[in-house]
Amino acid sequence: ELLELYAKAAVAAVPSTYEGFGYAVAQALCAGLPCVASDRASLPEVAGADASVVPLGDDDAWVAAFGSALSGECDARAATSRARSVARFSWSAAAAAVIAAYESAG
Repeated sequence: ELLELYAKAAVAAVPSTYEGFGYAVAQALCAGLPCVASDRASLPEVAGADASVVPLGDDDAWVAAFGSALSGECDARAATSRARSVARFSWSAAAAAVIAAYESAG
């Protein structure tokens, strides 16, 4: 159901003040949806170069980022970032990272 909603959406907005991981950004990117996220906590790291990261209190920056996303300027970035995001956030990637951490600790 969530993927159906992402398919119908034009852009994902994550204006959080705090995120432990930024799962909403990761999900949007994996769905190939343009994403605008705040510059707080883990969101810039999760977004990387694949989403627009804007200062939380900068209304003009949010309006500009939404304008870019809605005009289609972010379509190429969203399309190319989808595969990269799926590779970064997939269960197999997470499992490999956990295995590597255990092996390096042992």
